[in-house]
Amino acid sequence: MTLGFSGLVAAYVVVASALVVLGLYSRWPWRLKATGIALTTAAQVGLYYSFPLLLGWPTELNLPRKFELLGMYMQEPDNITGARGDIFFWAIDKDVKADGRPRAYRVDFDPALKAVFQEAAGKLAKNMPQQGSLEAPDDSPMGIPWREGKGTGQKSVKVNFSDMPRGEGAAGKDTPPPTAPAPPAP
Repeated sequence: MTLGFSGLVAAYVVVASALVVLGLYSRWPWRLKATGIALTTAAQVGLYYSFPLLLGWPTELNLPRKFELLGMYMQEPDNITGARGDIFFWAIDKDVKADGRPRAYRVDFDPALKAVFQEAAGKLAKNMPQQGSLEAPDDSPMGIPWREGKGTGQKSVKVNFSDMPRGEGAAGKDTPPPTAPAPPAP
């Protein structure tokens, strides 16, 4: 059973109610009460902003340098609605120190990236695992949101895909390597 956002709101109400009761009916000094209110408010704001990461929403933070592509979805820009366009993809970081569990990522839509991801998606559809690698222009951070006066976005990234060696992909971990057929019985 999951409560979703209604459970989160209920938890906020319970904590805020307990704080009000302690603030009104306790004999604690006002400075201690004010500190409790400030800490509780900060904790609730922190929880609110960290909750989407717990839900598995796509991240715009550092993209892995090498990864295995598991799937992707594209939303092209729409001039009528003003939607900016996104490329979402699910990948496993191939770094030795990485967690090894799939993660959802988001990058800004770009026609060049669209072509690269579509080609990789076509190969995935043919059961050919794809290994991606990222190159940052001018050694800049990859996929890190940046702020300018007009809004937010990401620095551009260049993605290259190649076929993974047989048996190394997530789909091929349980697949034994191919063997020669047994010779016919005499």
